[in-house]
Amino acid sequence: MKKLNNSNVLFVTHSITSSPKDEWIDFLKQRCKRLVCIDHPFSYIKDDIRSSFAVYEHGKLIKKGICHCPANGRFSEFIFLLRDFILNIVWGLKAGKIDLCISLDPFNTFCMLLLRKIGRINKLIYYVIDYVPVRFLNKVKNSIYHFVDRRCCYNVDLIWNLSTRMQDGREINGVNLKKCAPSLIVPMGVDLSRIKPFEFSEIERQTIVYMGAFLHKQGIQLVLSVISDLIKDIPKLKFVIIGLGKYEKDMRKLINELKIEKYVDIKGYIKGHAQVEQILCKCAVGMATYRIEEDSFSYYADPGKVKVYLGCGLPVIITKFPLIAYKIEEEDAGYAIEYSAKELKEALLKLLTDDELYQKMRANAIKMSKDYNWNDICKRALSESCVDIGEEKIG
Repeated sequence: MKKLNNSNVLFVTHSITSSPKDEWIDFLKQRCKRLVCIDHPFSYIKDDIRSSFAVYEHGKLIKKGICHCPANGRFSEFIFLLRDFILNIVWGLKAGKIDLCISLDPFNTFCMLLLRKIGRINKLIYYVIDYVPVRFLNKVKNSIYHFVDRRCCYNVDLIWNLSTRMQDGREINGVNLKKCAPSLIVPMGVDLSRIKPFEFSEIERQTIVYMGAFLHKQGIQLVLSVISDLIKDIPKLKFVIIGLGKYEKDMRKLINELKIEKYVDIKGYIKGHAQVEQILCKCAVGMATYRIEEDSFSYYADPGKVKVYLGCGLPVIITKFPLIAYKIEEEDAGYAIEYSAKELKEALLKLLTDDELYQKMRANAIKMSKDYNWNDICKRALSESCVDIGEEKIG
């Protein structure tokens, strides 16, 4: 294909707090001739967040628009999938002839396959952020999900997986890997150019934080369950929670039942990554206490929140579930634990009361984050995908 600085690029995504959307857009818009972005919220987001498109030429935003369809949370998931399908096709056609399309989510990528079939897309990359053998409990929905994923894997030019476990999971699930497009590992990263960790004296030394979707499998409830015991030794303990999701109602109910409202600060959904990172930098420890469920997204994926925690200087407490947990343990950048209240309490007590230990792990966290700089990840992914990015930015 053409060099990136002379190419028309299309980027299509469903996004939420841990999506790599913003980082990829920032990288691409400065390096390609024209970038068109199509972005959809997930159907469970009840806020008035609409599907949108944006067009950048030579690094500058020249057009932006939103879909004026009903906002999320008011209709069935099927209606929103139909809406997204129509928008993908209409906006994709308006984008003109595309040299390179990077598409997140199997449904979006399936739409892009149709556009490539009629000659509107030259090179199509399927960027797999989430994969799990049991995506839906409903067997019909789950079968459709895997049918779409297989069609994408068999017909795109290249697959970008977050971890090696994704291809392993597909093989176990009956996907013929020999028929799949070539695949690369493109992990989640952190934008280190935007983050400046605070000095040790400036952080809230006894504040822990969770960022991401509010889902039962994320294990927020494990953290909540140990707060009553921890405050006996750490009376100024505070737990900051950033995000949104289906578990929020149950989470708030549990907080009330445990009578720990004064120790928990639910920030809700914060759209701007920079604002989220500012909050994280002020905290002391990042929480990633995933439940141990091998049919969970977190087992197959590469959690983005963990990289952001590290970049903000936060040692991480993570369950031994995603692959990154073992790397954190190896680098001494936090604690990898079992899904256990006892182990969690012990890890938190050490990190929140031992300044010498904490500062050592904090330094290791910042050092480890440099292996996941988004700028380096983007360059490497495109280079290994035979896309000539050149050396100069546009503009």
